[in-house]
Amino acid sequence: SHEAAAPAGAPEQVAAAAVRRCGRRAAQARQACYDEALQGVLRAQGVRPAMEALNAVVARDRNVARDAHVYAHGIGIAAFAGAERVGETFATCTPEHQSGCYHGVVQAYFVDARRAGGELTTDVVNALCRDWRPGEGASGDRWLQFQCAHGMGHGLVMFEGHDLPKALRGCDLLRSDFERETCYQGAFMENIVNAIMPHHPAGTLAHGEHGAAAGHDAHGGHGAAPASAYRALDPDDLLYPCSTLAERYWSGCYSMQTSAMLHHTGGDVERVARECERVPERMRTTCFLSLGRDISGMTTQDRAGSREMCARVAGAADRAWCHVGVATNMLNVTARAADGLDYCRELPPGENKAHCYELVGGQLLVLAGSDPAREEACRAAEPEFVDACRRGARLTAATR
Repeated sequence: SHEAAAPAGAPEQVAAAAVRRCGRRAAQARQACYDEALQGVLRAQGVRPAMEALNAVVARDRNVARDAHVYAHGIGIAAFAGAERVGETFATCTPEHQSGCYHGVVQAYFVDARRAGGELTTDVVNALCRDWRPGEGASGDRWLQFQCAHGMGHGLVMFEGHDLPKALRGCDLLRSDFERETCYQGAFMENIVNAIMPHHPAGTLAHGEHGAAAGHDAHGGHGAAPASAYRALDPDDLLYPCSTLAERYWSGCYSMQTSAMLHHTGGDVERVARECERVPERMRTTCFLSLGRDISGMTTQDRAGSREMCARVAGAADRAWCHVGVATNMLNVTARAADGLDYCRELPPGENKAHCYELVGGQLLVLAGSDPAREEACRAAEPEFVDACRRGARLTAATR
């Protein structure tokens, strides 16, 4: 039986009470307990206070900090209030925890479409992110376009009952190269997360009184297609499913695959690094970027701990990409350029700091769309590396 939901009050107060009530429980019971508290804030106060409550829980409970992205997914799923309001709901999300709330709203859109017997057509798929498409939508916000397309990948996997190849064919319908590749990444993330954490909050939180998605478990309940027979992961082949898919999917797949590798090896960074050495040569960089991202998550964005883990990667060039993966993930978790730049700043000599700054600059193309915003962000780099950041951010000398 469920305990009474957390008392009403400011998100910070609700979070403190939830940590006292939930924090010492075993994993699944802990998740259910926190779900209930977040659900209560969402119902009573809305999306942003629910995200504030999640932020406050994350600050107090390291277990929640590790899985904050999927808790944020759950808030987005539970906030969904029907297809006609998807853009409005999406706009209430906040970017913390790798923008999981945005992704959850789009997931719920597809769960609802499946429940209603909707068909996936080229027009339907291409309409979803139109509002944020530069040159087409009202806002033309590249950051929100990215979050929308990534969430679409998650949603398509759920729509297709976790049959990954079918979901990827849904992503194939996207006309924009940027959205298609981003959709692939979301699909591969959902494939992994559902396989290794099938009761994660993105599924269990979708049971409140929130519109069309209400009452349906987003991971296999009435809102999704029947579970497929597709084998999501293979502990005996750490490169599966990437090793079985068409080349056009490799980039999206290998950009997520180290999450599966680390799961199967019990977090053995050295072993995963050796596996990254086995991938097709043009995917090697992608694999080490993926490893860096996962290391950032394993250490809950601890900069010193992340540097120590990347130091276990043998080759200097591969190690540099690991560091870049950490730095760019730190930026993506908070949507603050300074968090990525700070990681680059603390790299020791010989670890290709210029490379780190340049790739963080590249992330600013999505995070800070305008030239002046990217310029301002790059000015926070160490003076001798400002140009490297600007080069990544595609800023010309004339914009200085």
